Amino acid sequence: MTDKDYSILLKDKIANIIIFFTDDKTTSLKRIIKLMFIADQISVKKNGVPISWLKYYAWVQGPVPSQLYLELEKQAGISKNENLDVKEIYHLEKFIKANAHSRPTANQRSVDVVSKNEFDKSEFMDYELEILEDVKSKYGNWSNTKLVDFTHGKGSLWGNAVSSNGLKRIFNYQTHTDIRVSFFPILRGNKLKAFVQAQESLEYQSSLM
Repeated sequence: MTDKDYSILLKDKIANIIIFFTDDKTTSLKRIIKLMFIADQISVKKNGVPISWLKYYAWVQGPVPSQLYLELEKQAGISKNENLDVKEIYHLEKFIKANAHSRPTANQRSVDVVSKNEFDKSEFMDYELEILEDVKSKYGNWSNTKLVDFTHGKGSLWGNAVSSNGLKRIFNYQTHTDIRVSFFPILRGNKLKAFVQAQESLEYQSSLM
């Protein structure tokens, strides 16, 4: 199995997942990413295939699709060493607007996003729409703290990546890593077969580009 990033083939779909979770209001990008990760994880557990195919990495703030996050930070005008040279591949500016938001309790700025377009459900299979709706219904009203506890908890995919790679010590002096938060540990039997078949289909699509 290759570790190639196929999410570039699904740019419109990813944009619409973000639109879905903004729910027609300005929403924290970090919150949206947590909901996206939960949806992908549930989809892998149920069907063997993630919805977005984003590659998540173990950062101190949880599982983060770093390319997407840094692009939207850059779009919001937040200049950091990590995003200064980011090559944009998703180009989401026609779908969403990213804004820098100052946090009153800390000398930091975070990213909020707001949708520019209506949600386009034609990008999704019926089972994917059902998962997105379920995630919004169950987790959409959770506090940020509760979402963090859920995605960072003991035995979570992020927690396993952190413990198996000794990242707690590393997080004392850096917030980002290039360690993958992989869905492979929850792929078993027919789910693994479904993942491989979907990956082969995406590889074929990629070869035609």
